[in-house]
Amino acid sequence: TLALLEDLRRCSFEMDVYVASASINACRKVSAWHQAVQLFREVTGRSVEANVILYNGALSACQKGSEWVGALQLFAEMASSCMERDIITYGAAISA
Repeated sequence: TLALLEDLRRCSFEMDVYVASASINACRKVSAWHQAVQLFREVTGRSVEANVILYNGALSACQKGSEWVGALQLFAEMASSCMERDIITYGAAISA
């Protein structure tokens, strides 16, 4: 999965929210929290607007990797940008 993501980057594939979400969740599934957060930062810094789905994917990846500092940082970013948080957001932040 991560190899496919690298292929997409090499081909200058422009990600949309669906591809970004699927890629972040693929990282979560293989316990690659760092790559999930890095991808989140990369895509939201370029062409994809951050939303609760992308944040939740990155938060869940941090949760799975027991990366509580990263999870709380993402949670705080959501609060500072007045982004609505949901049950998944709170659950991932608390469980991390």
